[in-house]
Amino acid sequence: MFLLPCETGSTLSYLSLNGLADDVATFGIDSLFMKRPEKWNTGRQGFAAACVEEIRRRQPQGPYTLAGWSYGGAVALEASLQLITAGEAVEDLILVDAPYPESNPLQPLDLHEWFVTQGFYTGGASRAPSWLQQHIVAFLSSMSAVVPEPRKGVLLPRATLILAEDGICGAPTDLRLDDHEQVIQHPVARFLLLDRVRKGYYGWEALSGEAKMDVAFVTGNHFSMLQQPHASQVSEIIRCILQNQQFTLPSAEAHHHPADI
Repeated sequence: MFLLPCETGSTLSYLSLNGLADDVATFGIDSLFMKRPEKWNTGRQGFAAACVEEIRRRQPQGPYTLAGWSYGGAVALEASLQLITAGEAVEDLILVDAPYPESNPLQPLDLHEWFVTQGFYTGGASRAPSWLQQHIVAFLSSMSAVVPEPRKGVLLPRATLILAEDGICGAPTDLRLDDHEQVIQHPVARFLLLDRVRKGYYGWEALSGEAKMDVAFVTGNHFSMLQQPHASQVSEIIRCILQNQQFTLPSAEAHHHPADI
């Protein structure tokens, strides 16, 4: 299984996932530009292509399993499509609390800065190294045209969307920003900040025109879901996927069918 990088460029966010499957090797693919964001010279497809090159260097042929948390979900999707287009088999695509790729998914800069000051990207530290902040901005800017393009005859792999039940703030009034009323109107901001009051696909059903993927909800919010004790639930779902078993979590919702885009 290959874990794709989120907006930080690092796969350290996945470190708390454990007990996935004894017979499956797991690799984290870090961003080529992680500590040199000033060298960023590509868009979404080019970035995903660089990840695919690293994936195939470690595993020349499929079948593959790809996973991505946060904006890493969009990278995992694009990488899956590139592998399939090249004639490879992708068995599973795992999207971990990934915002659906909007036509303009760049989250407001104030929100990004607030995430940094709250220590969400840095394990609690209120300051982040300059390269990390620059990478986040460069990454999100490259996602600005991330809406998946229809690819005739390309059959998506089995897809699972793992969502956190809680928003980072819970309610709009909990967001301590001067322009919070404007920020909260942004679709990605609403996805990340507000409690998930409904069980659904949060836009991902648009890939096929109707809901055609498994959905499971776990405790925690966008950031805490990958920390213990919540990460154990995420690990259990991924383990079930890798071993082709049904989810056992009470909040899991199964709606799987292959999606042809």
